[in-house]
Amino acid sequence: MEKIDVIRPGSLKATIGPAGTLKRIIKNREYFLSRKYDIKIYTNDDLSPVAQNSTGIGGVQAKPSYLGKVTKKLKVSLRKNAKHSALLSKFYIKKSQLMVKRLVDYYFQQNSTPDKVVFHSTYECYLFLKRNTNKNVKTVCFYHSEGIPLKMEEIYYPKLKKSQLFKFILDVEDYVAKNVDKCMFISENGRENFLKYYPFVKKEKTGVILNGIDDFCEDEFSTIEVEKDINNGFKYRFCCAGTINTRKGHRIIIDALQRIDKDVLSKLHFTFLGDGPERVELQSEIDKYNLSKHIDFKGAVDNADVYKYLCKSNIYILMSYNEGLPISIIEAMRAGLPIISTKIAGIPELINDNGVLLDPDVDQLVEVLNSIDKYDWKSMGEHSRTRFTNEFTFKRMSREYCDMLDSL
Repeated sequence: MEKIDVIRPGSLKATIGPAGTLKRIIKNREYFLSRKYDIKIYTNDDLSPVAQNSTGIGGVQAKPSYLGKVTKKLKVSLRKNAKHSALLSKFYIKKSQLMVKRLVDYYFQQNSTPDKVVFHSTYECYLFLKRNTNKNVKTVCFYHSEGIPLKMEEIYYPKLKKSQLFKFILDVEDYVAKNVDKCMFISENGRENFLKYYPFVKKEKTGVILNGIDDFCEDEFSTIEVEKDINNGFKYRFCCAGTINTRKGHRIIIDALQRIDKDVLSKLHFTFLGDGPERVELQSEIDKYNLSKHIDFKGAVDNADVYKYLCKSNIYILMSYNEGLPISIIEAMRAGLPIISTKIAGIPELINDNGVLLDPDVDQLVEVLNSIDKYDWKSMGEHSRTRFTNEFTFKRMSREYCDMLDSL
């Protein structure tokens, strides 16, 4: 039996993809033990369980006090304005780095003696590699991105381009690429971009494990089948799940709805699941352009309930500017939904005959929506379900995860 430590900053209650993957590893512990891997996961929950309270898509469901509401509004405002302020940008990055350092410090205090250590972002991997004295330990770093250093950070913190802080982050990325034993990616696109950026890294040192999730249980699948054909007065019922921020492209959808033919608009309804720094501003635009009948913000939704909204929809849409390999699209495929999304990062690896790929562009979305009756959405949805069962289950992912550990 080999001992595997996984170090992942943040909380297992978070809504982002890596947290979901780690929860599925815990849930499927018996399989990993059968493959002779005893996996222990370290997160910031180990340091301060109460502080890590994000439980839903884009936020939490708990009803806050008045002070809590004011505090939340202030945090949202500061986060939104970080992209316009170098000082705020540095604050958020330094805050994140401090959280990572606290976790790595805690990890070394445990005096663990693993055979292999797995990381799900580069900074904790960097701190570990700098401090580790056991040269027999093998290390793996997963990249949940397009494989291009700082691309996502430049979207959130454009004021820090060419800053010393960004230079330091690039140095961190470079150090990890040179010194970690294995670089793993969640899409072929991510690996290809990484190898172009770091030509000194040999391809044999890299690998790809596409994201995967558990299939529905029998009760959930029954709910999907019953509610899929329920009509709420709109022929096309779209769902979009994710944090309401610039990167996820909600504004593209809102702008497109202002420009499509009125007879087409009358057939469409969009449900947005999630919360985030742009929600208030986007809601104002929706009200301004009289689109509230066609767009419904549900706010934070518990991860376990997302499928209930998917099963009441008949098309899934995600107009992101930047991604890795979105779990939300895989969840929609599991529910048998056709997909409209952008041809960026790993998304084209999810979509061929099960959806429509666009640039993150308003004009292209307007064109698709104005022609919406011309597409065979039912057939695309059937292909989504087939592709999910054949390629994107966690059973397949866990097998490949263990195969990767075997290869070290």
